[in-house]
Amino acid sequence: MNYHGKSGRLTELFLGDLAAERFSPEEYLPSEQKLAEHYQASRNTIRRIIGNLLDDGTLTRCDNHRVRINPEKYHELKAARAVPRQITLAFAYAAYPDAMISDVLAGLKRYTAEHDLRL
Repeated sequence: MNYHGKSGRLTELFLGDLAAERFSPEEYLPSEQKLAEHYQASRNTIRRIIGNLLDDGTLTRCDNHRVRINPEKYHELKAARAVPRQITLAFAYAAYPDAMISDVLAGLKRYTAEHDLRL
């Protein structure tokens, strides 16, 4: 995830929602106001995100000025999001772990087991 700014973070979240089929490619996207309420952002931020996604072809504006997902880009987006992502967690502790470090390590082991990850 890219943390360069609010619109960057929201763009990543929005693209994830598109790939997760939160919005159907056959239907129009909700209004800017509804998207702003959903993502807890201003309409200007949502407008900037939509503008950027219109520019790169992920979204398309129809004759009635409503916006929907570009079907060609939708399949690319789903394929890109289907590629497993690798995450790396790291922590350091002293030679003699205390109770908190033991709890953190146990939590990491539990999390990786629950999510079928490798530690």
